[in-house]
Amino acid sequence: MADKDYSPFIVWLDSPEESTINLFDDKMASYASIFRELNREGNGYDWAAVARTLNEMIPNFKKGAIRFNQEADMLSIYGPQKRIKILANELQAISQNPLALAKIIQRSEID
Repeated sequence: MADKDYSPFIVWLDSPEESTINLFDDKMASYASIFRELNREGNGYDWAAVARTLNEMIPNFKKGAIRFNQEADMLSIYGPQKRIKILANELQAISQNPLALAKIIQRSEID
């Protein structure tokens, strides 16, 4: 269960060891124009690149602490609850600021 609204992301804080952030294509569509301006599709792969970039910018970044599962129509991020909450806050903030989102898109690389 989420402790707050992280819209457009859905956050499940299942346990201290494992929690999840989800984003589905119905919410991705709202940001498509920002991604298209930067020659990206705005799909789950693009959002995973954004989330990875943000995750690496958060203090105490530990490679492998967060796992990503992305497809064209969805993104799921798994990891420890504390880290998921921090990343969810960062993702929500960036989703509400088109200029900041565009900067992160430009910095991000798709795996």
